[in-house]
Amino acid sequence: MPHVVLQGQHNLDETLGGCVPRSWSETHQGVEVSTTLIRAYREVIGNSWMVELVIKEGKLCQQIGVVLVPRSQEQILLKLSAMGFPRPTLGVQRAVWHVSEMIQEYNPQLSVLWMSISAQEQAPEDMRHKLPHRAKTPIDVI
Repeated sequence: MPHVVLQGQHNLDETLGGCVPRSWSETHQGVEVSTTLIRAYREVIGNSWMVELVIKEGKLCQQIGVVLVPRSQEQILLKLSAMGFPRPTLGVQRAVWHVSEMIQEYNPQLSVLWMSISAQEQAPEDMRHKLPHRAKTPIDVI
């Protein structure tokens, strides 16, 4: 399953508290992939957040959650929620990547410490320098 760990000072309450709907569109191997951020939820007990997204890849549509779990004042884990029983398609991987990028836009001091998605191959050239550590996964082989 796709995961990203961001490192650096952060304030998720500030970043996601004012979250507004947002969309990303791209084409991969002739398939239109659109990701729409619908809303963000804060955990009632604790300090985690969940971002709700809709991913459309051709005829496949998935509604998923990406959970943001602060590991410390210096790290945030982004991972898929079980909500919607997501299939880890390229669109879902890109959705996790887009949420990571959005968090970094609001917190420029954050950088990618580790990821288990093959987003690097699809990332714009200027983003490749932010990916110092990348684990090989079975998804890389597909």
